Amino acid sequence: MNLPKVILPDVLQRGLKVVFCGTAAGRASEKAQSYYAHGRNKFWSVLSETGLTTRKLAPHEFREVTNFGIGLTDLCKDVAGSDHDVRPRPEHRVVLRRKIEEHRPDFLAFTSLEAAKRFVGRRVGLGRYEESIGTTSIYVLPSTSPMADWNWMSNKIHWWEFAELVRAS
Repeated sequence: MNLPKVILPDVLQRGLKVVFCGTAAGRASEKAQSYYAHGRNKFWSVLSETGLTTRKLAPHEFREVTNFGIGLTDLCKDVAGSDHDVRPRPEHRVVLRRKIEEHRPDFLAFTSLEAAKRFVGRRVGLGRYEESIGTTSIYVLPSTSPMADWNWMSNKIHWWEFAELVRAS
């Protein structure tokens, strides 16, 4: 049986505060074999600016996020591209749900509206989502991708609010 190729490995373990989840690895991340690797992606800067990490990690240091109670995954592990190019299959949703049920982080945080929409199957807003997966709360954050720069200034507050929730949990 041929299993689909995994673009980036999950960074998951029990006891995490938050697991960040994108739709799929972008092309730059696929090439670098590192999460959020595009040179203009704000993900790593935002983690340090909000205090979720104590320093700005480089994309190639992605495995170190567990030292800060953070995990990483994507909804679609076997494809790469921008949010609008990737089409999740039903099994992607099932696999992500199982991962969260197994590892039980305090929060599952989608790193774009599109990732959250693809997971729940309908449009969602930024902020806390009304449903959970077991004891894991779901939160929807604005994208840090350079493709989302057009609304970053008005939406970035959600990252700071989320960081406060994580620290309080």
